[in-house]
Amino acid sequence: MTFRALAFRNMVSNWHRYSAYFLSCVFSVAIFFLYAAYMNHPELIKVQGQLSEFGQQIVLICTFLIFGFSFFFVLYSSSAFVRSRQKEVGLFSLFGMSKWQLRLMFVYENVFIAVTSIAVGIGIGTILLKLFFLSMSYYMILESPLPFYFPVHAALFTAVAYLALFGLITLWTLRKVGRRQLIDLIRSDKGKDQKLRFSWLLGLLAICSLLYSYFLAWHTDLYNITSNTLPIFALAIAGTYFLYTQFSIVIVRLLKMNRRWYYNGTNLLNISRAAYRVRENARVLFNISILVAVVLTSSASVYALDRTMYQFIRTSHPFAFTMLEVHDRPFLLTLDQVETVAEQYNHKITSVKSVQMIEGTTKSISGHLESVTLVRQSDMNSVLETINGRKLPPTETGAYWIDQSTQELFQGGRTHYPDKLEVKLEGLDKPIEYNIQRKIDITLVPTRYASGDVLAVPEQHWEQLNKQVAPKLVSKVMMIDWTNWEQSYQLVKELGRLADAPNTYYLTSRIGDNYEIQQTSSLGFFIGIFISLLFFVASGSIIYFKMFNDLQEDKLYYQSLVRIGLSIQEIKRVVNVQVGIIFFLPCMIGSLHTIFAMKTLSNITNVNALSYGLTIVLIFIVMQALYFLASRKTYLRIILQGIER
Repeated sequence: MTFRALAFRNMVSNWHRYSAYFLSCVFSVAIFFLYAAYMNHPELIKVQGQLSEFGQQIVLICTFLIFGFSFFFVLYSSSAFVRSRQKEVGLFSLFGMSKWQLRLMFVYENVFIAVTSIAVGIGIGTILLKLFFLSMSYYMILESPLPFYFPVHAALFTAVAYLALFGLITLWTLRKVGRRQLIDLIRSDKGKDQKLRFSWLLGLLAICSLLYSYFLAWHTDLYNITSNTLPIFALAIAGTYFLYTQFSIVIVRLLKMNRRWYYNGTNLLNISRAAYRVRENARVLFNISILVAVVLTSSASVYALDRTMYQFIRTSHPFAFTMLEVHDRPFLLTLDQVETVAEQYNHKITSVKSVQMIEGTTKSISGHLESVTLVRQSDMNSVLETINGRKLPPTETGAYWIDQSTQELFQGGRTHYPDKLEVKLEGLDKPIEYNIQRKIDITLVPTRYASGDVLAVPEQHWEQLNKQVAPKLVSKVMMIDWTNWEQSYQLVKELGRLADAPNTYYLTSRIGDNYEIQQTSSLGFFIGIFISLLFFVASGSIIYFKMFNDLQEDKLYYQSLVRIGLSIQEIKRVVNVQVGIIFFLPCMIGSLHTIFAMKTLSNITNVNALSYGLTIVLIFIVMQALYFLASRKTYLRIILQGIER
């Protein structure tokens, strides 16, 4: 038998051990190829004018992140393979195989895996390329989707990059092969992780550390984040480590006190074996929990910010399109012109509202001078009726205070406001004092036209002010709503061309005014999802490797259970519990960390990030469950084959 045949037979006989490693490498190659294809697309030069420089940097940085993460993931996988095959290496050495021959066998294996995974990864990437281009075009709101093409340069770049990566990993692997003594290699399965010393104090410290880190995270906001960040991280990491190494034993000992339950059915086997598995794999489970927490927190943060930017666009522009009229410049377009162009692009106008404004200043709300906008109460009610279907009773002397900062990032609205407010207007000798009837948290007009606060004053009073103040302080906005505003970018561009506006100040829209922000946030969300999937595959593969590395020992364990009388059904239940703990325990701990991290993000950014975090956690648990079912099926089949023999 040649060394090539021996290497191939090793991979075939241990396919369950290599499958997760091979598929992870294929997935990594496919993702890297997709992004490399995007960066080398011939139409990208034309598209770059529509994509912000920051967005282009995100794509480039993420491409290097994928490659860097692939390097460390493949390095970890190779290290795990070498450790799991130490006994096999010892047997080959015992039969007379030299160190050079052992290393040659590993070279054949790594070359086969490298070439195959690169070829399969590029092939899968090519199949998904058209869908990837369409998705990128949609999320970046490009005028036309990127056409399909086979990126030869991207394929060559991917192949060369990953061949170099596998080459470095192979060199590192060869340094590890044959360096240990023969007796240590033969007895490698006897020298598992050292026993961890148990301490009741450390067990209680784990819970106290986690609870206090959660307490700090729940109450962290924009004002104390600097002082709380380091304690939260330190306590969460320490608490997670001691949770596996110490508190898991506390739980087992407490369960053993209920002797009636403990000795019922297979509970004794489940608890004792689970305690053993958790202690033996404590460090691996700890690393996976932290990895899961980082992945879920990052994914949920990107998702929350993407949804927040959409909400910000929606709330900062109460209507789809707005035009400004000032004393020396009328509206650039008439309503008939807007309606005609809208019909050409299959959009129907649903509402039109006009609001007249007078600009003033005040220093009574926040203590320093800031702008304030005065509007009629009738205009306010007309807009409110369109937005939320309600009106406010008109007043004769007082004013309604409209706080337009409520929906902005890092702003939560002001919970306290004065009973009276002094407004100074140019052209009037004395400031005007208004009694505040009520505070309303809503955006009445686009924030670029009323960046400060808005006061809705009585009709007659506003008319008097309109005659007294300087004309340059009076302006008017026409706000227009139409159907399907998310797809109206071409309509807005045509209106801008038709108006020949000197700048975008006189014409603004939801989709146009925040176009660059929406591109960047959507692109970040799209790329973040792919990065998260890569991390998810890595965390699942680490569990898969660890589970199948202990397969021989587990076979002997379950065979002994059958000899003492356990049925196949009972064996399956025990396997479900044991494998489920390894898969879902770090998933649950990492998810719990993520939920409290999202609470901190909610406190800081005025975003309901907690609900977005729960969505990401739920998706992750479902994906982990699918990974668990697939791994459990393979694991159980091998275990049952050993029992039947």
